Amino acid sequence: VLIRNFVFGWAIEWVFFVIELSAAFIFYYYWGKLKPKTHVQVAWVYALAAWISLVLITGITGFMLHPGRWLETHNFWHGLLNPQFIPQTISRTGGALLLTSLYVYLHASLTIKDAALRDLIAKRSARPALLGAVLITLGGIGWYVFMPESARLALQAAAVLNVFTALIFALTVAVFFLLYIGPYRNPGWLSPGFAVTLFLFGMAAFSTGEFIREAVRKPYIVYNVVLGNQVLQDEVAKLRETGYLEGGRWTRAYIAEKFPQAVVDGKIDEAKLLELPQEDRIAVGQVIFQHHCNNCHAAKEGYSAAGPLLFSRSPEMLESMILHLHESHYFMPPWSGTPEEAKLLVDYLETIAPERPKGMFPQLEELEATP
Repeated sequence: VLIRNFVFGWAIEWVFFVIELSAAFIFYYYWGKLKPKTHVQVAWVYALAAWISLVLITGITGFMLHPGRWLETHNFWHGLLNPQFIPQTISRTGGALLLTSLYVYLHASLTIKDAALRDLIAKRSARPALLGAVLITLGGIGWYVFMPESARLALQAAAVLNVFTALIFALTVAVFFLLYIGPYRNPGWLSPGFAVTLFLFGMAAFSTGEFIREAVRKPYIVYNVVLGNQVLQDEVAKLRETGYLEGGRWTRAYIAEKFPQAVVDGKIDEAKLLELPQEDRIAVGQVIFQHHCNNCHAAKEGYSAAGPLLFSRSPEMLESMILHLHESHYFMPPWSGTPEEAKLLVDYLETIAPERPKGMFPQLEELEATP
């Protein structure tokens, strides 16, 4: 979806990216070889090309959260100029101004020995930095206002996202305050320690914002179009009838090669998969996990590992959870397979789910052990 719909956008972005790199090359390697006025003009070319690249990419990332009218028209401009376009552009522009200024402070504090020159740099860079902090805040508010209702609910429902949202605004306020009392009002305060603190605060705020932006999009890659496991939303009903394994090119090829006895008249027969030995059922379940779940979940260890999340769940509970995936877990996409495939997935999940630690519920354990 992103490639087909935004070919023109990616092409334009690539052009400006090349201009950006070329200007950066000239600016750096021709330092002292160009007239000062020309050198500054090259810097402006670099800045403008970089900003246009930012705008184009932001239009596409905004589309992923809220496609807007594109869902009805499939028009390139409706997709690019989506409801999230302006808020995210404002916020990212602010982030660019802020991080650039903070890097200038850091570089100046570490390399420039002339106190007067260092103070001048701090003073002149303070205004764009303060403007950047303001734009981040305004863009963040707009981002929240214009996000889909499901994303807003996701933001409210997840405790970690609540904490991160508070953190990003707290860091932005802290950076604004430190910029104002430091470089803006007292340029002489610019020391390596002060500059490092500002830079780390700015990076933390920006990184936290990017994490939240990605997180609230779940369970979608593109809202209302592509689910997090790369299944098109329109395909879910069909896959529940024909089978998830049958619907994938690589999963279908895997079954045909490893378990040809389960292929009847060129199609996978899930009932025959259930007749396989337990070891083979687990192997098939692992393939389902890798394709249906692995985009977001590691298995036993790693990012959002599924194993620990399944702690102490019975096979019946696991099967019910899978069949009602989007109902039991707000951030999860709907199950896109047959009931038989759900059983195969359960076989695999049981192998990665940790056992309940002994002594966790001693009275219950005694009761369960009683004949």
